[in-house]
Amino acid sequence: MRSIIEEIAAAEQQAEDVLKNITSKSREILVQARDQAERALAIAEEDERIKTEQALLEANARGEDAEKKTLADMAMEADEFCIKAKMKVDSTISYLIDKVQN
Repeated sequence: MRSIIEEIAAAEQQAEDVLKNITSKSREILVQARDQAERALAIAEEDERIKTEQALLEANARGEDAEKKTLADMAMEADEFCIKAKMKVDSTISYLIDKVQN
């Protein structure tokens, strides 16, 4: 029959083995959790990069559309200004010719 000291020593050894096992498993779980977190972060960063790139493309497209509209509006205004100026020049020329002839 085993003595109480032997049983205590065996229990201590068993506790130490359990502790080592738990520590080892904890490290493995920590490494796995860290790997999963890093992968999740990489995926999130890539998703955000894609979303940002898409938003930038859309903003550029809207900017180009606004630019085209503004340039078209300015061209129309310039054409109207030129028509009015030509009418004034024609009117002035007619007036001067009339004054010279009379």
